[in-house]
Amino acid sequence: MKSLLRAVKNPNLIFDVGAHQGEDSLFYLQKGFDVVAVEANPSLVSSIQKRLRTFIQNGRLKLVEGAIAEQNQSVAFFVNDSLSVWGTTCPDWAQRNEVFNTASHKIDVQGVPFGDIIQENGMPHYIKIDIEGADLLCLESLLDFDTQPNFISIESEKKSWEKLLYEFELLQKLGYNRFKVVSQKHIQDQSCPPQTKEGLNINFRFEEGSSGLFGHDLPGPWLDYTEAIHVYKKIFRVYQWFGDESFINKIPKLRNVFSASWYDTHATRI
Repeated sequence: MKSLLRAVKNPNLIFDVGAHQGEDSLFYLQKGFDVVAVEANPSLVSSIQKRLRTFIQNGRLKLVEGAIAEQNQSVAFFVNDSLSVWGTTCPDWAQRNEVFNTASHKIDVQGVPFGDIIQENGMPHYIKIDIEGADLLCLESLLDFDTQPNFISIESEKKSWEKLLYEFELLQKLGYNRFKVVSQKHIQDQSCPPQTKEGLNINFRFEEGSSGLFGHDLPGPWLDYTEAIHVYKKIFRVYQWFGDESFINKIPKLRNVFSASWYDTHATRI
């Protein structure tokens, strides 16, 4: 039987995996948490370094430059020429984005195993994962550790029902038994609760593309596995009509009018 790796839990730490321009990292930092931010796109790394320079200098933000990968070696990364949030290490995701007339160009970046980040920094209170098709590498790495974060979120699968079920299988193996399914289409309309249960009370305006609230501050009830899967059954029916590979989405004029949201699955074990 494989022995589990030990990780010390840090209740004041958050991992922002797929940090983009630091939109979510800024939120977590203003809430009073320390942050480890992971970003693969070199131009976005530069943006974070400029935008959040003070937090880097005072040690509250650690920036990991590279793409989550299985091995500590160079990997191909596809930079989307139109939408920076669509950068990915997955060739099929880059090909999917061409449906939206957004080309990508390939660069080489450093691959970073997720387990290495945990061993170096400890196990955080919350992990936000949004790395365009590679989210499950993080979940699979967590299986190697003797403890898990209190909360975790991933951008969930929206094309393959089998892959979605595998996401939930991994989350259950990690001990998560309560879930929230959160639409990401209008995150900028979220507002912080007047009395937070996560960090400091602040006023914060979420930028488009942010992941938004997390943990105990998420609105709505926590769902069990059966309830969460039932929600996704409804979502997948909508995807059939308005998703990436739907008939409507192949018509540019209709694509701009009708579009399906994408969803994050939040999970907790407490």
